[in-house]
Parts: sequence; C-alpha cells; structure tokens
Amino acid sequence: MDEFEINLRLTERPTDNQIKKLRSYFKDVPLSEILSGLKFASNRWVAKDAGTLKVIIVDVVIVTQQFPELKSH
Repeated sequence: MDEFEINLRLTERPTDNQIKKLRSYFKDVPLSEILSGLKFASNRWVAKDAGTLKVIIVDVVIVTQQFPELKSH
C-alpha cells in the first residue's frame, strides 16, 4: 500500500487522542468516505454558524402487543 503525507493547518492544537483518532480514521476508512463525512460536517457547521441548522426529533412508539418482551416494567 502506498503512503502519502498531508500537512494540515488547524484552528486549534489537537490533543494526542485526537491525533490518534485522525490517524486511525485515515488508516481504516476509505478516502471517499472521509471526504463525504467532511463535506457533511462542513455543511452542518455552515448551517449551525448561520443559525439555520434544523434538528428533527423523531418519537418512536413501540407496539407492545406485537413485542411484549419490549414492554417497560
């Protein structure tokens, strides 16, 4: 496997744990998936920064007649 090096300018100093996570992600996750995730995070950040981020809360109803083992006590 070929290895490539990328230099990044960050807005804050990463912790050792954050560096470890970044190395792990870049080692284990395909580059296309990393870029897709970064695009999502960037779009979310822009919306949050602009005050237009919408959060949708979904309620889940469990039908206890069909799944009695899920009934809360």
